Amino acid sequence: MLLTKKLGHTNINASVLSMGTVALGMKYGIDKNNEHDSPSVKNSMQLLEYARDVGVNFYDTAPSYGDSEKLLGRVFCGDTDCYIASKISSSVTRTSDRSVSVSQDAIVQSIRTSITLLKRECLDVLQLHNATIDNFRDDVLLDTLQICKSQGLVKYIGATIYNKDEAIAAIESKIVDILQVPFSILDQRLLSYVLPLAKSAGIGIVARSVLLKGVLSAKSCYLPPHLYELREASARIKRHYDVSWEELTKLAIRFCLTVREIDTVLLGVTTPSELNVAIDAVNLGTLSEADMRDASDFQIVDNELLNPSCW
Repeated sequence: MLLTKKLGHTNINASVLSMGTVALGMKYGIDKNNEHDSPSVKNSMQLLEYARDVGVNFYDTAPSYGDSEKLLGRVFCGDTDCYIASKISSSVTRTSDRSVSVSQDAIVQSIRTSITLLKRECLDVLQLHNATIDNFRDDVLLDTLQICKSQGLVKYIGATIYNKDEAIAAIESKIVDILQVPFSILDQRLLSYVLPLAKSAGIGIVARSVLLKGVLSAKSCYLPPHLYELREASARIKRHYDVSWEELTKLAIRFCLTVREIDTVLLGVTTPSELNVAIDAVNLGTLSEADMRDASDFQIVDNELLNPSCW
């Protein structure tokens, strides 16, 4: 079974390897000619059941991830040993007019819909999806989240962010219990300041994009020409450590697991074999100090390359 770590000041002991489910509900990731499809409902449910059996107990989803919430509800209905983190869609928390606040009713309805689909009494974690600095200045939004928490609709508040300024705004808001951040060998921008700041504030850290949507895997060969720099960066790491593509993926996961501020590494897998590679990485343990020092040479700072939404 997988080791667990306490997510900040919460009562959630999350498996060090957690599972993102966007690819179970919609097309996602890198694949040849973008021809890949999501797994079938049957295969998705079998994968979730297998993940639970091997010790994964923390799952990430969102209303915008197709049927992901519904799938999780079917598999984990009544299972209190597993934690599910869903989100409020950015379409609910953003308005075209900055002078207009978000709708309290829309927020509550989004939460209740997720609870219904997930077949749970409340949400373990409710995250602001792609949270912005403006979100943390919106009194209606923050007050509504606090009310939902006090009423028992949600246990903990989280936020998914892309950059340093958004992360700092989330931490300073005092409302966030869990912060989901992009982090990988290629993306170490939050390592020296944000992660220690969040940890000192008692905030749980979930690392996502640890393979950068497949860049740190054999799938990097399918990257389009304009992402040539990412493909070369991945190949450069592979050559330096003298590893196979599968071993590179394991190394990328182990790199994130070695960072002490990170509580759980969030991976999107679509097959048991992909999950087994990740479990093997966990079992191999953390990287040596020498390997971690070498890894600092491979970081990229260009947001256009590090943010898949820009691809």
